[in-house]
Amino acid sequence: MGKIASLNEYFTLRGTPLVTSPSSIRAEDPDEGIQAPIQYSFNSESAEYDFFELNRRTGQVTIRKVLPDDLRLPVTLVIKATQMDNPDRYSLTTLTIESDNILPTELKFLQTDYVTTALESAPVGQVVITVRTTKPNDKHVRFQLLENPTEEFAIQNTGEIIIAKPLDYERQTLYSLRVVASDGKTSDVAWVNITVMNVNDNDPTFSQSQYNFLVKQQDMRVGSLVGTIE
Repeated sequence: MGKIASLNEYFTLRGTPLVTSPSSIRAEDPDEGIQAPIQYSFNSESAEYDFFELNRRTGQVTIRKVLPDDLRLPVTLVIKATQMDNPDRYSLTTLTIESDNILPTELKFLQTDYVTTALESAPVGQVVITVRTTKPNDKHVRFQLLENPTEEFAIQNTGEIIIAKPLDYERQTLYSLRVVASDGKTSDVAWVNITVMNVNDNDPTFSQSQYNFLVKQQDMRVGSLVGTIE
């Protein structure tokens, strides 16, 4: 009898065991008094099997690596249970893995508001912050910066917001950027607030270009004050 496992294709973590229904995956030797040990294996090497791992002893199936957005669910895996003392004795079952649809599958930012800081001396090209969505592996997702008239910042396809022009604390101290993410079907909006941190722009200067101190003979003792420069 086939089994069904439900998962959410973004929020399921690597190594998470899949819960199957109506019961767990298990095979037994029906010969009374023998009960030969059983080992489990996948009965195919198709591409979708590479995302899952099967415990040969317990039959537990876990997520092997992050599932890509282009993996079409449901997928059906064929599992083979083999009697260890006689490889000719085996049984097959199917495991169907589907999405539970508990969480939304449309494109969403993981946060609606992002807050960060940037030094005004930070170089052009430096990453300030990275915005993330529910589809981190979807190559169709594109980002766009709005409310960015002076174009001091730019956003890359990875969601990284970088410095595009030199910053100046005296010119502007706070930037509120509206970020739009779209996969061609759905879109979402988030706000990014960047505070520019001040850096001393001026080199220290002396109050005079030259100092002359007169030291009298009676004052030439160790620790005596010669003068003060500012």
